Amino acid sequence: MSKPWADSAGSGCHTHLSLLDATSGVNVFGDASDADGMSDTCRSFIAGQLRYAKAIDAVISPTVNCLRRRRRHTFSPTNISWGVEDRSALIRVKSGSPASKHIEYRAPSALSNPYLVGAALLAAGLQGIEEGLTAPEPSKPGVPAEEDDSFEKLPLALEESLAAMENEPNTREFFGEEFLKAYTTMRRYELSRFGDWVTDWERQEYQELF
Repeated sequence: MSKPWADSAGSGCHTHLSLLDATSGVNVFGDASDADGMSDTCRSFIAGQLRYAKAIDAVISPTVNCLRRRRRHTFSPTNISWGVEDRSALIRVKSGSPASKHIEYRAPSALSNPYLVGAALLAAGLQGIEEGLTAPEPSKPGVPAEEDDSFEKLPLALEESLAAMENEPNTREFFGEEFLKAYTTMRRYELSRFGDWVTDWERQEYQELF
């Protein structure tokens, strides 16, 4: 359970990724000639993950409770952003040598399925490389990404992320039609049960008032 207590930060499953050349084994994310030690391949990979962030978010944070941890200053990213060593951005690029260059995708929750998370992040990043996408500007130095309202927000409702998944044509390539149908049906059934549930908060708030 990602957020068992309302007054505490939730639990995440931050996921680290790098990409190696299949022949040489060299880390293709690193470039010693770049100011940040990053290659264009790394930037395109990041661009793909940002481009499809909403479309894959339903597997990154798959439940109502997972999304309760998506608040500022809780080590959970709230917008679609990236930055070098920015611990509030969606994607944090780790510093260090080009040989060890890797990224950290900070949105997955503790209740996410790590196999689905890995598949989604790799598919989105590789799509960015195939499309030759260019990463937008990173977060500003000295300004945490979560404090910059110019970045597009991540979903706060599961219905929003499910709709984004269904409306993005490439998710059929990422996951397959059969998976999408089964997964969105299951999640919406869960949402319908949640919508019908009378919570303790409602009883405490209203039972003695009216």
